[in-house]
Amino acid sequence: MYLKKSWSLVNMVVIVLMLCSACGGRGSENVTSQDVGERHFRLPDVPETLTDPVDRANFVVQHYWDDFNFKMLEEKSDSDFVEQVFVDYVVILALADSVNADQSVSDLVKAAAHYGFGEGLMELARHYLNHPNSPMRHEVSYLMFLKHYASLEGLPFEKKERALYLIKQLQKNRMGSRATDFAMVDRKGNKYRLSEIQSPYVVLIFNDPDCESCRAMMPQIVSLPELQSDNVTVVAIYPDSQTEVWRNHAATYPQNWMDVYSPNGEIMTRQLYYLPAMPSLYLLDKDKKVLLKDADQVTLKNALDEI
Repeated sequence: MYLKKSWSLVNMVVIVLMLCSACGGRGSENVTSQDVGERHFRLPDVPETLTDPVDRANFVVQHYWDDFNFKMLEEKSDSDFVEQVFVDYVVILALADSVNADQSVSDLVKAAAHYGFGEGLMELARHYLNHPNSPMRHEVSYLMFLKHYASLEGLPFEKKERALYLIKQLQKNRMGSRATDFAMVDRKGNKYRLSEIQSPYVVLIFNDPDCESCRAMMPQIVSLPELQSDNVTVVAIYPDSQTEVWRNHAATYPQNWMDVYSPNGEIMTRQLYYLPAMPSLYLLDKDKKVLLKDADQVTLKNALDEI
């Protein structure tokens, strides 16, 4: 479940408006501060001389935790309150530049670990920044948390290795990079490679017709009118080696799609793509550069509407 309290939804709107306005400061103090018993927290007052939204976001992430009582983490009290403060933080984090965001995350991870909340912080980061169903999913921010968590002194070996493994997986097929090439075979036995597809845009749909979420979401994806464009080639890929599952669902996909499987489950066995959940949607341009990675159908639709 996400955004447990309604004030977080309000705060996210207020935060964005505040950062895009030259007259934030104390005018937003009432809506961006929270009192819970003896717990108090408010956003820093942004100097009126900072008018650029990125500069304002940079200032906020630099000073976001100045008013936060980190003893709460050590005492493990008011977990809902801590979660809500974190949610508003990651909204601003995504608006800041990479240097300021990275330094802010580094300071936060160290502070949380000092107060015995390192694992708790990483669970919040995973839940909001990396969970497939999170409306706040943000790979770049999550990678920052993983990087600084893995570099903590005294971190147990198995936790460090897990963080490093996730970093390696998430760095595959980043947006802006060229998608990893792979082989595929269609229902007639024809063999192809991703790199051979000639099309202005390619939509990759990694899916397992036997999984519950795929069965629930595929009709919505199939119904997108944007996928009927002559400029778009849709490739529905079964990435695993249990091809009998794929063979038993021949009627699942439209006739104009490329309906293929990965020979010997190469995509999964060689871990060519990180697929923590399916269906997983990618949008590529004609050069196979990744425009969208592991997107939902709404994000895909909006992107296709703009091209």
